[in-house]
Amino acid sequence: MGRDVLVVDVAINSASINGKQQALRLCTTHLDGGYIQFKRLGQLSRVSDILRDQSVLEYKVVAGIVGGDMNPSNNSEETIHEHPLVNLKDVRYDVPPPPTPVLEPLQRDTADRWACGNTWGYQPRKGGRRKDRIMYLGELDTVALDEPQDTNGRVGRFGMGLKTKVKAWETWHGRIRVDRGEWKEENVVHHWPEVQVWRI
Repeated sequence: MGRDVLVVDVAINSASINGKQQALRLCTTHLDGGYIQFKRLGQLSRVSDILRDQSVLEYKVVAGIVGGDMNPSNNSEETIHEHPLVNLKDVRYDVPPPPTPVLEPLQRDTADRWACGNTWGYQPRKGGRRKDRIMYLGELDTVALDEPQDTNGRVGRFGMGLKTKVKAWETWHGRIRVDRGEWKEENVVHHWPEVQVWRI
């Protein structure tokens, strides 16, 4: 399906290693869907290689994170992060999951969905599934966040107002378009962040 992975190296304010600034590598992607598990394994293996890649001359990558829709189609993919070709940690397994609430018969509660870690709704014949995942490697410690989830299983917001500086370039060009039979001229501005896009 021609999937990509977006990669950003974030410099860390700490001592350098062999003259290189330490960095955290962040990735996001959307793996192939459908019942082609071997394709997703290959793609996630490639992402794992990218997280470990040390070819960027200015940085020493000390840890990496990948998050996104991993599109698992069966239960065997729950532990895909442990496959020898991938060898990542899944943040879900770093802390015990919340207890599954006791539900009345035929009651469908979002709290049950969150307790199971599901990030995808209930569809006919499919049930819930944990599609969106965060995996990592390197010198990272995960911390359980109790605050964002309320008693109904709804996720609140956190990190409000936090900002980071990103180097970017601005380009613009003029274009002409047809709107309801009339020619219209407009300027379009693009902002290009300093990121890498890798084909997986």
